[in-house]
Amino acid sequence: MSGRHWSLRRLLAAVLGMLGVLVGALFLVTSLQIGAARDQTHAEDRRTASFLVADSLRQSSNDLTNMVRLYVATGDPRYREYYNEILAVRAGSAPRPLGYDSSFWDRVLAKGKRFVRYGRPESLIAEMRAQEFTGPELRALTAALDASNGLARRERAVMAEVAPRVRRGVDASYSQDVSDAFQRLVDREYLADKGSIMLAIRRFTAMVDARTLRSVRDTGDDIQRLALIEAGIIVLIAVVGILAMLLLSRVALPARAAHRLDAAHRGR
Repeated sequence: MSGRHWSLRRLLAAVLGMLGVLVGALFLVTSLQIGAARDQTHAEDRRTASFLVADSLRQSSNDLTNMVRLYVATGDPRYREYYNEILAVRAGSAPRPLGYDSSFWDRVLAKGKRFVRYGRPESLIAEMRAQEFTGPELRALTAALDASNGLARRERAVMAEVAPRVRRGVDASYSQDVSDAFQRLVDREYLADKGSIMLAIRRFTAMVDARTLRSVRDTGDDIQRLALIEAGIIVLIAVVGILAMLLLSRVALPARAAHRLDAAHRGR
């Protein structure tokens, strides 16, 4: 076999080796793309989970306001019981109802508690820690929780103030007797404190949005770069594959001709 033929075979082996490396690189880039897409999905999932925690705090504050106003306005003790349960569930000192979403207490007000089933206790603070918020995010949400707890102390003081009047029974003079207490639940100071809670929650959601946008943008850039690299590798695979076919034909044809010539000599 000629030296030229051996050179072609070595070159073909090198080209096939290069083709294998390119295929391996293609698999690597594809796996990196899948990982980047998974990171992007994870960022969106974290955003949703973060908003659910923030919404839980916002809704609990609104539910507390609703219950304290109902208690003072009607003198019905069950609203005070609901109020205390909301605080206990939020603090993790009472079991969390299953299906504890933003409309849970509306359903309780409409149907009572016959449908309620309970799970394990889980405080809002524990939920916040589980989400691994950044420092500024955690401070913003903690500020909202602290403001809500501060407002709750005032609400409980109002309920304690009207409790003796509630125990005497709701009669024609009840509304007039508790009007000053109810006014403290709707005055400018009360509404300003409610606004501070919602503002802190809004700051938190803005931070989460900014963090998610950065993460999605960064992973999107990574996916785009990997897609360009992937396209380049595919082009190289096609070029190297064509070159390998050409070399294979140049190696195979002389070998086939030599085989035929050898067979012809043996047949003589």
